[in-house]
Amino acid sequence: MVQRVIIAFAATGALLLTACGSEARLNAPADVSKAKRAVESVEKEMLADFEAKDAAKLTSHYSGDALVAMPGRPAAKGTDAIQRINAQDFADPNFRLNFRNERTDIADSGDLAFTQGTFDVTYTDAKSGKPVSGAGTYVTVFRKQSDGSWKAVADIATPAS
Repeated sequence: MVQRVIIAFAATGALLLTACGSEARLNAPADVSKAKRAVESVEKEMLADFEAKDAAKLTSHYSGDALVAMPGRPAAKGTDAIQRINAQDFADPNFRLNFRNERTDIADSGDLAFTQGTFDVTYTDAKSGKPVSGAGTYVTVFRKQSDGSWKAVADIATPAS
């Protein structure tokens, strides 16, 4: 009888320790440096997709409910609208975009981040048909997805004027 009680207590203790360990893992602080590297990697991939003018790959870096707000056009909401504006931009033979990340910040929770920086853009002016260049700043908000990947949920740019 005593042996069964000891085994029962041991089993209960093991279950409690396992449960406490799971809770501790859930509440553990996020690995901010790992998240920062992951977000910066996604942003580098996005820049490469801009350079390659690959609308599908670029769009894949946005969540299905993302918002893209760029100067001179209505905001694009959702995958289809973002795909459409990317394809329009890339159809322009003069379109070039370069951006430089100046800051990456990760929330303590480890599931939200933002990047901020500057950009240079060249595109064809609709009225004159000539190339026009501009510059400005951007902020992109990223959210960690259930599969561990990071996707942009808001991408906002403003001209330098």
